[in-house]
Amino acid sequence: MTTIIKPVRASGAALFDMDGTLIDSEPIWAQAIASCCEAAGLALTPELLDACAGITTADGIRLVLEHNPGSKADPEELGKAIEHEVGEVLRQTPPLMLSADTLLHELHRRRVPMALVSSSPRWLVQTVLETLDWEPLFKVVLSTGEVGPGKPDPAVYTEALRRLGADPQTSWAVEDTMAGLQSARAAGLRVIAIPSYPAERKAMRELADATYGSLAEAVPCLLEIFPE
Repeated sequence: MTTIIKPVRASGAALFDMDGTLIDSEPIWAQAIASCCEAAGLALTPELLDACAGITTADGIRLVLEHNPGSKADPEELGKAIEHEVGEVLRQTPPLMLSADTLLHELHRRRVPMALVSSSPRWLVQTVLETLDWEPLFKVVLSTGEVGPGKPDPAVYTEALRRLGADPQTSWAVEDTMAGLQSARAAGLRVIAIPSYPAERKAMRELADATYGSLAEAVPCLLEIFPE
């Protein structure tokens, strides 16, 4: 993995993806998609499942249905089933990435404006925020479903920056998927990548400003980017 040798100090904001970045929920989503697709009689290859990474539930379902011509599965009902299964797990104790809680509280203490920018539906994002008591830490919380096209379209990051009143050239995003990285980069942000999917590592390493194996490994870099 590549790292930043001399981090560029920022005067802007820190924008975080949620699933796979702050909470270890990508396996939960993968299991829910796989089980619900199986119940609906849909074929789902490992490659197709990986292609759903970082995009909205609706976009993922459209992709799956494109590879299952003739299926009579109802996209809306399938989406509800997947999100319900994920929600049932996250309502308990969301699986935190190592150092996530400490990092967010420290950046908040340093008065760094922060946004949470997620492809999950807003109700699910809210569930996580309330369970972890993270809501006071973020100035802006946005789901792609609230602003238009999902990642890799830049709409959600562009809107988050607008609401923060932050300059993309002095702000950073933290993402774990190629779709998220492309979204943040297209919005003009510098990006730290923490790849969740082995198949995406090479491409993300080439596109990101820095790549780390875990959020915990990226913490020193982020604290140097946003000093006291």
